[in-house]
Amino acid sequence: MKNNRNILVVDDFETNILLLQNILQEAGFNVKSAYSGYEAMEIIRKESLDLILLDILMPGISGMEVLELLKSNDKTRSIPVIMVTAIHEIKSVRNAMSIGAKGYIKKPINKDELLFAITETLQTKSPE
Repeated sequence: MKNNRNILVVDDFETNILLLQNILQEAGFNVKSAYSGYEAMEIIRKESLDLILLDILMPGISGMEVLELLKSNDKTRSIPVIMVTAIHEIKSVRNAMSIGAKGYIKKPINKDELLFAITETLQTKSPE
């Protein structure tokens, strides 16, 4: 079932990207992927995205830095971001949410939790 929503998955581990791609494509989403924060920023500049799933711990530019860049730019501020990370500390959750993340999914990924968070976020996404 196609729903024509474009989701960018950003993670530096191919296994994580493949897992997320499979879950999302099975649910009917169009999926783009990036293996670094720099690659993500390039895709974000060129593509029309409905949602970004963003890992925090990445070499080079971290997910938190990508989130800060997105939320400080008028052109990308409205793209909802859900952090997907192995970091479970409440301080990290609070920090991501205060910067502007719409959700925080902890690894290992629970498919139902992920799809619920995505559905909720897309339903509440403000119109362009």
